[in-house]
Amino acid sequence: MVFSAEARLHGLMETAEKRKMTVERIAIRNYEDATNTILNSLLTMDPAPTALYCESDELALPVIYKLCQYGHAVPQELSVIGFDDVPLAAKIGLTTLHQDPFNMGENAARKMLSVMSGKTPKPLHETLQAQLMMHETTAFID
Repeated sequence: MVFSAEARLHGLMETAEKRKMTVERIAIRNYEDATNTILNSLLTMDPAPTALYCESDELALPVIYKLCQYGHAVPQELSVIGFDDVPLAAKIGLTTLHQDPFNMGENAARKMLSVMSGKTPKPLHETLQAQLMMHETTAFID
């Protein structure tokens, strides 16, 4: 089974490859401070990246805050995109990918009830589409 974060990374890498874009993955170990690990990586990359995709809004929001504290302009120097569309994302202006957890839970419950009644749910597995919520943390390329 592929977990959500792994599927997100796979989709990003596949799309970047098709568009001939270079992607540098920042791995974060469990014991590391994620925000500082991301910042240290971003600020030492050569050449400097133009965009950062975080696997969750909870990672993206503190990175944006710290970048601004250190005098870096988002999105003029670095576009930042999160995932999950937490309520704070729109208030802060974070571009993010929205998913509908209520709908996901409803689908999971329906499948579970089907299995409990001895039936095989159709479809057995499905991927729900995320919606891009454009806000102020991304620059546009003409």
